[in-house]
Amino acid sequence: MVAVRVAVVDDHTMVRDGLVAMLSLDDRLELVGSAGSIAAATIELDVWRPNVLVIDDQLPDGYGPDLAESFLANHPDSAALIISGAGRPAAIDDAIRAGCEGFVSKGLGTEELADAVVAVAAGSSVFPAAVRRRILSGDGANPPPTVTEREAEILQMLAEMNAPAEISRDLGISLHTVRNHIRSILSKLQARSQLEAVVLGVRQGIIVLPTAGDRFE
Repeated sequence: MVAVRVAVVDDHTMVRDGLVAMLSLDDRLELVGSAGSIAAATIELDVWRPNVLVIDDQLPDGYGPDLAESFLANHPDSAALIISGAGRPAAIDDAIRAGCEGFVSKGLGTEELADAVVAVAAGSSVFPAAVRRRILSGDGANPPPTVTEREAEILQMLAEMNAPAEISRDLGISLHTVRNHIRSILSKLQARSQLEAVVLGVRQGIIVLPTAGDRFE
């Protein structure tokens, strides 16, 4: 199994070192770098080439989602995970708009945080209760786009935090076909990420938000 390459950006040295130490304990992950600012991270990202960039939502020289947006634009096959101590509504919305596939709390335990990184790397969207509340707060005013029955089924499975490989297995279709459906869903919903597609799908009545407990609270 190839380890997930992960880098951490957080301006608080103790927190950053703690995150690095926590994630380094997991054999599924390979820590390739860390930085304390957007400027420092930007210099190194092309060298690190992480599969997942874990970013604090507030940094001394800018905003975490802005770094995520820039990173994803230059590394479209990677993923960004925002980690926050406060879970502010504006930060959640900005993370979704930036194309992040996850937003989690700094209060997560070691295994839970590692699980979140692995899930995002595998193509799942990770959204805790705070994000669920933001999803449900939408007014759903826009008419739903025309999606096929299969696309709606796949979008529902994404909302349930299934990775594309899991969807492929459960539906008995190829991973290539699943990814084509996901691309079509993103295009029809005009979403930048699977997480944003889930948000729009719930708000527009295409799918329902699962009520099961969340590992990434």
